[in-house]
Amino acid sequence: MAWPLGWAILVHQIPDLGKGGSMVTFVAMLFALYRLSGALFTNHRYWFTTWWVVRVVALLLLCGVVMKLALWVSASAH
Repeated sequence: MAWPLGWAILVHQIPDLGKGGSMVTFVAMLFALYRLSGALFTNHRYWFTTWWVVRVVALLLLCGVVMKLALWVSASAH
């Protein structure tokens, strides 16, 4: 994951690259996703940790959505 991110950061340091810089960043992110998926699906410790973190983040996201919805409903009632 670090090398593709490093390439993307390096490319964004060069001024006036235009579409070439965007293409390099896109390809670097594809490589990062490929490497991440390989790590997640072949290493069972990552699999367990990832699903645990996803559940916690989903719960926090759900709480945020419910609070925002409650504020929206209470603001529209006045």
